[in-house]
Amino acid sequence: KRPLKLELIFNFKEVTYMNNSTLIKDKLLSLINEMDQYHWLFTRNPEIDFTRVKKWSFSDVIRFIITMEGNSLKDELYDYFDFSCDTPTNSSFNQRRSQVLPDAFEFLFHEFTSSVSHEKLYHGYRLLACDGSDRRISFSMYE
Repeated sequence: KRPLKLELIFNFKEVTYMNNSTLIKDKLLSLINEMDQYHWLFTRNPEIDFTRVKKWSFSDVIRFIITMEGNSLKDELYDYFDFSCDTPTNSSFNQRRSQVLPDAFEFLFHEFTSSVSHEKLYHGYRLLACDGSDRRISFSMYE
């Protein structure tokens, strides 16, 4: 068992890490929701696309695409919608996805990365691994 002082330091670092990751995730979701309010700027047919209420809102499409892990589309849909009987079809997703311009993802990328603190941690930048990847970093760089 660790001495109490080390235990407190460890717990503080863990809480700080969780707070930072929560703040980053909240910022990303906030940007997606903000984009949803102006979704016509990021669609092929601004007068028509995402005007009717369906299973796929603009923000749902963006969130789904950036959280996909590489499984089959059907498996990704079941996972995203918690294996619900109301899970949308592959076709409905493909139709909605085709309405979103690639510029939407470029805009989201630039807005998100510019909003995150650029505290010098690794070669001058904070590392973000949104795709589930990891990077081994020497502990000596934090000293």
